[in-house]
Amino acid sequence: MNKYLFLTIVISFIVGCSSNPPKESADTENIQKKLRAEAEMGYLYSQMAENTYKPHSTFSLPKNIMNTLNKDNDGYGFAYSTFNRYKGSELVEIVLSFRGTDQFWDWPIGNVLALQNNRGLAVYRELRDATPNDIPITVIGHSLGGAIALHVSLREENVQTFVFNTSSRFTRGNAAENDRHSYSEYAEANKILRTFAIDPKWVHSIYSCTYGNPLTNHSQAKLSACLTACAAQELPEARQSVQNNPKIFGAGEIFDLACMEEA
Repeated sequence: MNKYLFLTIVISFIVGCSSNPPKESADTENIQKKLRAEAEMGYLYSQMAENTYKPHSTFSLPKNIMNTLNKDNDGYGFAYSTFNRYKGSELVEIVLSFRGTDQFWDWPIGNVLALQNNRGLAVYRELRDATPNDIPITVIGHSLGGAIALHVSLREENVQTFVFNTSSRFTRGNAAENDRHSYSEYAEANKILRTFAIDPKWVHSIYSCTYGNPLTNHSQAKLSACLTACAAQELPEARQSVQNNPKIFGAGEIFDLACMEEA
């Protein structure tokens, strides 16, 4: 082969490699964009889900979101909160947030027997009947609370759903078509159980913000912080949320990996 032709081929190959990113890098960038878009959509719902465990003590929510009701554990260990979102003085959304497992009896009653699921459905229907039809009700929840939210959304029409590190303790019902978004930390406690669950037809996003054992990775506070930090990379409202919660984001060391795909 002519040596000049050989050099031309080599140079062309090098230039081509430098001007076109490897497919793996391009795929990673696309995945991160998708994770960021989902985080922007769900970070405030994740904060509300966390505040359902500890009302008024974890995340400081924007002024247009008001925590209107907190129902603590009943005889079945079932607990929930409601939040109103306003645009100016107009009520534009109600959020019904189901609390997850936070006491021993939640395991046999909620996770094994699933007795909390229909209680959640009854609360939703009562709230829906009392709310004007033009105001949407979004259902959310963490862990067992996520399963209750999915139980509702698989039986009722026009119910947007956001769930976090969700349990798989739900059934298909009438498989209502709804907008469902699921978020989880990689290698958290419910990951294995979800592999055997029915497909609820959701958008499921997996993040790798923290490292730890499956139980610590199951934390809703950590996942909420992860989603908020991820959303804050480009969304001004999320950056404001970071500033409004200095106790959570002051250290910052666990949020450097926000928007990273699963390991």
